[in-house]
Amino acid sequence: MTKGERRAGWIYLPIHVFVMPLLIMPIIQVALHLSGVEISVVYLNAFYYGFGLLYILFFMMNYMRENFVRKWNPGWGRTILLSIGLYLLFNIIINLVLSNFTDNLINPNQEAVNDSVMMNTPAMFAVAVLMGPIVEEVLFRGIVFGTIREKRPIAAYVVSALVFAFYHLWQSAVIAGDWSVFIYAVQYIPIGVVLAWTYERTGSIWGSISLHMLINTLAVAASASGIAE
Repeated sequence: MTKGERRAGWIYLPIHVFVMPLLIMPIIQVALHLSGVEISVVYLNAFYYGFGLLYILFFMMNYMRENFVRKWNPGWGRTILLSIGLYLLFNIIINLVLSNFTDNLINPNQEAVNDSVMMNTPAMFAVAVLMGPIVEEVLFRGIVFGTIREKRPIAAYVVSALVFAFYHLWQSAVIAGDWSVFIYAVQYIPIGVVLAWTYERTGSIWGSISLHMLINTLAVAASASGIAE
């Protein structure tokens, strides 16, 4: 990743995490409402991640292309299969731990995903499986993990996983006015570590993107079938 691409990533990271959900998306929703147009949260999310995807493709196209063309390796398959196994194992352990602290094993973010899937499964599939993993992996693994890893590899795993967990929960905590929501961070920290490990092991951001897409496919399928309810 060039210095310019990394700079572009760090510029967009706070925009994606805070500015878009706090400012841009509400303005768009209000403007459409005043125009007599009602838009569902699914399509708002599609715009949110679609904008992020376009930004990344515009400013970081060389990074994305070189990672895909030059760093593709048949060994990816073994790494991703191992990562999926670790993810499933962590899920079992985490749910057992959470069951000692809360009766509800579905965190607010997952509840929102379930509702969105039931509302519009095809659109949510596009958001969660196609756009979301690319945007999130470039930002949290490519930018956060990749930058810190150059000097402090262990800190890179810790910081990127914590930022990844915070990103998925902070809006729910603010809306609910309940910071205990962050107990569900334990559901995101391990997978954040696994995704970072996959990125490092495959040597390509597309390795972690592929894993993230597969995990989100399982989550959307579970929500659509009612398993996650």
